[in-house]
Amino acid sequence: MHGSLAGGLGALMICFTSILALGVTDATAAPEKSGILHVRPSEKHPGMLLMSWKGPTDETMAPKLEAAYDEYRGQITSVYLILNSPGGSVKYGERAIAVLQEIKKTTKLYTGVKAGAQCASMCVFIYVQGEKRFAAPASLWLFHEIAHNDAHHRLIGLDRDGWLRIVDKYWRPAGVNQNWIQRVKMEAVGTDVWKSGAQLLAENENLVQRPLADENSRQIHAPSEHDISAAGKRLAEKLDSFEVEKHWPAGQHINWETGDPTGVPEKTEGKHTHCSAFVASAAKQLGVYILRPPEHGQKLLANAQSEWLASEGPAQGWRQLKDGFEAQNAANAGKLVVAAYHNHHDDKPGHIAIVRPSTKSTEAIAAEGPDIVQAGEHNYNVVSIKKGFSGHPAAWRDNEIEYYAHSLD
Repeated sequence: MHGSLAGGLGALMICFTSILALGVTDATAAPEKSGILHVRPSEKHPGMLLMSWKGPTDETMAPKLEAAYDEYRGQITSVYLILNSPGGSVKYGERAIAVLQEIKKTTKLYTGVKAGAQCASMCVFIYVQGEKRFAAPASLWLFHEIAHNDAHHRLIGLDRDGWLRIVDKYWRPAGVNQNWIQRVKMEAVGTDVWKSGAQLLAENENLVQRPLADENSRQIHAPSEHDISAAGKRLAEKLDSFEVEKHWPAGQHINWETGDPTGVPEKTEGKHTHCSAFVASAAKQLGVYILRPPEHGQKLLANAQSEWLASEGPAQGWRQLKDGFEAQNAANAGKLVVAAYHNHHDDKPGHIAIVRPSTKSTEAIAAEGPDIVQAGEHNYNVVSIKKGFSGHPAAWRDNEIEYYAHSLD
């Protein structure tokens, strides 16, 4: 059981006093879904990479931050990390902090919490990594000791010494006022201490350094060919529910349907990745047939699926699409769309993934392809075709990826 610093309140902001009256604590909160990281270069500030994290500080946070930074390394001079998190695992939060500290060695790091968002518990320790720190008055903050929960998510103990350790480890070096730190330590004895961004700005103790506006512009969204239909949104939710980043791990023998390791040692050389097993499992759960075990073993299954889609797929309801733009539109309409690459060498693995519903612009799709969900050497819930297929350089470079769609009931 890992120590947890997690707040259980959602990001919806009512007035601060009514939030307190709800009496919601992390001790009884149900476990959160994996956090989601959105990444894009800033249009207003050349050289800045915008990262937006929404969700708990879980085991996926550090690798997602690292992968996003690596993708843009050498192209950027600063990173702005926008947080909206209820907190979570201390262990995984410290891993994320380690990644941010590495980033700061070569790149400026800013952090922010927008109006209506929260930065609770472990999130605060990540937030203070920013060399410049921003927050809106209408943001919500939670300070409390590390909690230990049982299997039913009931609070069974508090680790004050562990909390004091990380307070001194991370807040002091960040320049937070020492007297203010001492006051928070005294306030947070077996209790949740909630503060608004307005309070933190008024206290002026160098936790929050600069204000963000409480007013967020409401942009009118013009209809686009890449809008996501209701069926597409349901498909996206279903794809998220597979939690590919937690299953189908590379290098281990797995149950192809569940993605869980079987414990059976691999007896052959190779990376033993499971892109095709994930696609087969996802398709089966969506009520669609694609070549899968036992009709074909997991070894070199992606190549076999690519051949099957071209030959037998049409008779099974699969339709080949002309390019990534058509693939994106089909996924947004709620169709199951796969992107497949057949290796030039029959005895070497290919690659296959599922196209995600997405509102990516035409320009972004042209530059890096649609977004996909995939298992592989690295498992991604959201990644571009260009990056996801980068282990096969010819796939994207030479336009050798083929797309197929199948309607869902």
